[in-house]
Amino acid sequence: MKMWYRTAFRISAVTTILGALTLSGTVAQASPGAGSRLSQPETTAVSEQAKPGSEDVAVQVCGYYEDAVTAWYNHCGNTHVIIYVDATWPRNDWTWCIGPGTWDIGGANAVSNAWYSGQTC
Repeated sequence: MKMWYRTAFRISAVTTILGALTLSGTVAQASPGAGSRLSQPETTAVSEQAKPGSEDVAVQVCGYYEDAVTAWYNHCGNTHVIIYVDATWPRNDWTWCIGPGTWDIGGANAVSNAWYSGQTC
């Protein structure tokens, strides 16, 4: 086994273990002179409205994003603008006039990016 591969594997394994410990609510904390010990993390009181997963929390992504299947563009303004859509294949890019809201701009494998062109329509 090559040296860089073993190092990458070890880093990946450590990252996975630390991520699992963090998700389970147990974190490693260093204590001066005593090595390291496992303890429960400190908690902070959070109101029900601010907790993730509650119905009152809304996150709005502006601009380009994609899920596993679809590429989306969310225009957060209140005017119509022209966006430039960068297609995966060369020379197939296009511009599109969109209004406020979220727009399906194609398949996630067909679109690599999209951005506001600086023009209104």
